[in-house]
Amino acid sequence: MELKLKRYLRMAFILAVIAFPLCIIGFSYMHEIAMYSWFSGFAVDDDGLLYIGKTGQIDVYSDGKFVKTIYRQNGIVYKFTIKDDKLYVDDSITRDIRDIRDLSGNLISKTDSNGAEMMALRSRQDIFETSNAKYVATNTFGFYKITRYGKDGGSEVVYQMPTRDFLFSLTQPLFVILIIVILVGGFMWLYWHKKSYPNAKYMSSFSIFKSVFKLIFTK
Repeated sequence: MELKLKRYLRMAFILAVIAFPLCIIGFSYMHEIAMYSWFSGFAVDDDGLLYIGKTGQIDVYSDGKFVKTIYRQNGIVYKFTIKDDKLYVDDSITRDIRDIRDLSGNLISKTDSNGAEMMALRSRQDIFETSNAKYVATNTFGFYKITRYGKDGGSEVVYQMPTRDFLFSLTQPLFVILIIVILVGGFMWLYWHKKSYPNAKYMSSFSIFKSVFKLIFTK
């Protein structure tokens, strides 16, 4: 039991040394990137401008370069599409109401909707077709990109998630994994300590840390 605990605590210690600084850096930048690494679909207008949905906002790109942000919604998850030169938005909360906006993001009207319309809207989040091409979004372990397939059979990647956003998005599950590893290690240590020292009634925080570090750093 002690040997298994040593190995586990050493693994947990190495993970903590690597993960903790990354988590601190990631969370310190969280306000700057505004959690917009979460993909909320995309659309393309007749001019070939790409509308990328991120948490709480829609960013517009031209030839892979950022142009502007046209829509903000305070972090609310939403779905959207472009149809007849208008932006249709479902905020996923008031599902019976749908915003209709112009391509600058200005509200034109709010309309009553139904379940079928919302499902149709949501089904277009990964594939978007224009008269000239078909655009497909793919997601690999949280890293997404959009590929354009032309009518002539050619293809090209027209957008991919910025590397910084992807790395920062990993800090959240990494932090959760780190907490789980620490908790499991804590329960393993507690079980080992009660079994090895059945008469021990109380240990200070310093004694606990001393015991853990002794297990980690001694043979």
